[in-house]
Amino acid sequence: DVVLNNKSGFLANKKNHKEFAALLLNLIENNDLRDEMSKNGKKFVIEKFNYSRLVSDIKNLYLKLLKIKENA
Repeated sequence: DVVLNNKSGFLANKKNHKEFAALLLNLIENNDLRDEMSKNGKKFVIEKFNYSRLVSDIKNLYLKLLKIKENA
């Protein structure tokens, strides 16, 4: 997940256009909320998708798969 609801953005029901419009209007009218969500989104992406973490996650996956293969 890339969007953290009410923290880095809003999640709206795709069939509820009125809800989407209200959330969008809220962002348009509220500079502080928009800035806060922007900062939260950037922080989340940097923490979750940085290069070092991705390399570590892939390495751990390979090691796990190797263990599974050795035990099979």
